[in-house]
Amino acid sequence: MLTKAGIRARAALLALAAALAFDRPAPAGVIYATSNSANEIYSVDTVSHTVTPVAHTPAGLDSLFFDPSGRIIYSSQTSNLVGAFDPSKGTNVTLASGLGGPRDLALEPGLRSFLVSEQTHSLTRVSLSGGVLGSLALDGRPEGVTYDNSGRLFVNVSSNFGVNDTQVERIDPTTGRVLSTTGNTGVFLDGLTFDSFTGMLFAADFNHGRILEIDPTTMTIVATLIPRGATLSIPDGLTADGTGSIYIASEGNSSVVQYDIRTNSATVVGTVNGLDDLAPASGLGAPVPEPSSLLLAGTGALALLGYRPRRKRLPAAA
Repeated sequence: MLTKAGIRARAALLALAAALAFDRPAPAGVIYATSNSANEIYSVDTVSHTVTPVAHTPAGLDSLFFDPSGRIIYSSQTSNLVGAFDPSKGTNVTLASGLGGPRDLALEPGLRSFLVSEQTHSLTRVSLSGGVLGSLALDGRPEGVTYDNSGRLFVNVSSNFGVNDTQVERIDPTTGRVLSTTGNTGVFLDGLTFDSFTGMLFAADFNHGRILEIDPTTMTIVATLIPRGATLSIPDGLTADGTGSIYIASEGNSSVVQYDIRTNSATVVGTVNGLDDLAPASGLGAPVPEPSSLLLAGTGALALLGYRPRRKRLPAAA
């Protein structure tokens, strides 16, 4: 039976593991992408520009992320489900079905559940073990959804798909209450990502081939970015690698684009027919190391820092 000190120690280790999960980048030079026409997940080597199929699913794909055990969690609008592909076993399982047009996904800080943006004007919380845990009613249709590195939850909300009236909202992860908003941006924003390199949010301007940079604290638009170099055509999903690059799924020309924040330049690093979204390249939902390696890293960090119990409040998540 665990003592109170043991319980606190375990909680501290789990909190540290979650922090490590947010800070680590994906394997160097590798981005993962979905195809909604080939039912395929691809790896994209951003150095060699080699595109390789890594998983086939029984349904057309939209969004994806990696869970702490290394499974690829994906959404399918065509089948109204979210599922999990286990690369180590080559198996697919359904985690929740009968959803209302599931689109973007976000792993939650507790590492036990994730959020699904649905066309039915709600965010649905799903357990990584399977099953719907509840939903958050929103004031519009959600698209991109992301947590920042302090546990704040952000979502792109519009009146309907493609309509140029998106608001980026920070919402309460428990109640869905809007805590702050950009107000009407006058554009339709699809994908949304938090970048730990700049501390900013980046959102894809779907209709105009641009990227918006947003301050998550003041909820003001810092810049409207038109990259030099590669053309963005119907940008959908996007993800920050935490080291100065944003990777963008340019759906209209099937291009995975690497955008350098510092130089405002863009380069095509891969081509995927039916391209829709990209897995997180850093932070929550990025590809993970072996669980044993993560545990050793956490244990080592605790040993170096010395263990002092501290309470840390996280957003409510199953």
